[in-house]
Amino acid sequence: MKQMRKKKILIVDDSEMNRDILTGMLEDEYEIVEAEDGEKAIEIMKEGRFGFSIVLLDITMPKLDGFGVLRVMQEQNWLKELPVIIISAETSNEYIGRAYEMGASDYFSRPFDARIVISRVRNTIALFERDYIDQITGGYNRKAFIRQVAGVLKERETEEYILLFFNIKNFKAINELLGVGGGDKLLQWFYQRILRSKLDPVDMARIESDHFACLIEKKNLDFDYLTEFCDFSYGEEKRQMHIYSTCGVYYIQDETMSITSMIDRAKLAKEYITDEYLKPYTVFKNNMQDTYVDEMEICSEFEDGIAKREFQVFYQPVVDVKTGKIASAEALVRWFHETKGFISPGQFIPALEKGGYISELDRYMVRKVIECLEQRRKESRPAVPVSVNLSWMDFYDENMLEWIVSGLQCGGKEEEKMIRFEITETSLAAIGENHTRMLMRLRENGAKILLDDFGSGYSSFGMLQDYDFDILKIDISFVRNIGVNKKTESILRAIIDMAHQLGIRLVAEGAETEEQVAFLRENGCDYIQGYYYYKPMPQAEFLQLLEEGK
Repeated sequence: MKQMRKKKILIVDDSEMNRDILTGMLEDEYEIVEAEDGEKAIEIMKEGRFGFSIVLLDITMPKLDGFGVLRVMQEQNWLKELPVIIISAETSNEYIGRAYEMGASDYFSRPFDARIVISRVRNTIALFERDYIDQITGGYNRKAFIRQVAGVLKERETEEYILLFFNIKNFKAINELLGVGGGDKLLQWFYQRILRSKLDPVDMARIESDHFACLIEKKNLDFDYLTEFCDFSYGEEKRQMHIYSTCGVYYIQDETMSITSMIDRAKLAKEYITDEYLKPYTVFKNNMQDTYVDEMEICSEFEDGIAKREFQVFYQPVVDVKTGKIASAEALVRWFHETKGFISPGQFIPALEKGGYISELDRYMVRKVIECLEQRRKESRPAVPVSVNLSWMDFYDENMLEWIVSGLQCGGKEEEKMIRFEITETSLAAIGENHTRMLMRLRENGAKILLDDFGSGYSSFGMLQDYDFDILKIDISFVRNIGVNKKTESILRAIIDMAHQLGIRLVAEGAETEEQVAFLRENGCDYIQGYYYYKPMPQAEFLQLLEEGK
């Protein structure tokens, strides 16, 4: 296992005999590199300083003495990462004091005592490495990993290596189940699992939380093995847990790239995994970086876009099947950037979710819809209920949900009936029981709850047993198969009948043809939202429809 290779020491002394003596004392435990003067030492450290664990430095040398070496190391900010022990026959307080003032960690004089030399070296390295050790796994942390990998890549052909970024799926839930101590044990076990694997890592570390990075040789990467490796069982026989992990893969090519950037690319690749059960890894490609840059730009320009009112609320009417009139509407966000023009919601919404800005956008949408509804009421103008989409991330922002609930509690009875909230089936499955209580609080305070994309997931019917919904929005995939697939039509009839028995109304999304509308009408669907009737439209155009009694 390459993780346990010998630590490396740089011995700097103009005396070959002194270098030989120290090498003889230390070579069984450490890999030794020698420099006969200060200039040579600086040259060696510039090439591979990250590979050294310590420097043993003589003071009196030709060309560049030990104080000169310390001065350069200070200027280059190397002393934070690389400890120095002064070795000298000079024992005056002036010499020793100056060495310590310049950043030396320790000092011992000649003649050398083997026990003292070995003990001082071990202790100094251990003291420095405290900042480099992960307290949970006992292995390297992120800081140490960057240092170690930089040293490896300085010495060898960069293109021989691959950087892997592992993530344990659903670790938060596992941590809650096992407790913090049990979660830590899983992290320790997973760390050792990687070390003992056929990947044979050159270096590895727990980077943060349940994220691990490792440097491996290209020849050791077998994708079939990696797929098997990411799927494992953990725990004792009577209480085993099936756990999945995912992996981002970055083939190292550019030797000038920072190790941090390499880690970021491997981590970014992991985000592009589409089916972690079938293929739990993805290899980084340059277009991923382009997308990442786009996402960063979106997040950086978001608040400015809000301030400049570049985000607009569009409304898509929902039509009552029996009357053909507008019964309600869904509020949809559109971004018209002042220089980039229209930015698709499919591009900016996932970016804002990743960047942690989506709750701010949802808050903006709720505020705009409430302003519109209140204005209609004050002017005694026609209005219909409007639904706003909530992200699953909103349920982890208690301030966001409390803000919505407070608004509902302060509003009059009429406003309570006019605001609705949509949450997708996938989001409901992701937020967990604790956070769905907030969803029910919205309902208790007068807001109707719509379950969007009903039928798109695996637990659709189970959700109806656990939660109360006012309206189900049938997923567009069902509607598109009307007139195409008889089984789909049978399922639709069953869904409509079941929902009505439960006292739930239905909206069919995506209806575009007369055949689809006729089927939904004949089989008792309550509402239709689709291009057959209306596309999403600006607020002014929507309000004009209401004025016309549409």
